[in-house]
Amino acid sequence: MIVVMANGFAQQPPQPVGERQAVKMKSDLSLTDEQFAKVQAINHQFRQEHSQVLADSTLAREEILVARKRLMEKRDSDINAILTDEQRLKWASMKKPQRRKIPPRATIEDNMEAMKKALDLTGEQAEKISKINAKMIGRTRSYRMDTTMTRENRVAAIKVIAEERRAEVRKILTKEQYDKFLVFEEQQRRGGRPAVRP
Repeated sequence: MIVVMANGFAQQPPQPVGERQAVKMKSDLSLTDEQFAKVQAINHQFRQEHSQVLADSTLAREEILVARKRLMEKRDSDINAILTDEQRLKWASMKKPQRRKIPPRATIEDNMEAMKKALDLTGEQAEKISKINAKMIGRTRSYRMDTTMTRENRVAAIKVIAEERRAEVRKILTKEQYDKFLVFEEQQRRGGRPAVRP
């Protein structure tokens, strides 16, 4: 019986971000029960509308980002409306530390230089890969700007371009270099910065 209960606790899903935020606000801002209930309702509404935006396959990436920003601004405005002046000031100061500064994206040249060092490329290899990247970047951009395509088709087309790029790069590299190339790209992805993007 005790084991079953322990397993039941272990399998409980984590609280959604909005719920955690509401609980933290209640504690830090001394929200009344009425304010707390309103914050929860606002966060619930935000999650629903946000899910609808993400599920809309007709929206381009830029449109999704704009819609998401508007939803966040509306949520913040709605929450501000239910807070006292003192709570509003405290909430504003609480939100500031959460906004971390995002480092600037590496340029194509930076990524190429890093790849050259990681793979120990010759000048000729680096030049050939740069030409492949330039060609692939142009093709990818045209798909990203194509508003007639569904999001799924756009993503699928860009994946095909990435696979073609890898196949072309493979022809230029030795087996050892290609293995390093795959590791390099994976490290770039995990670090939040894709390798020279197609």
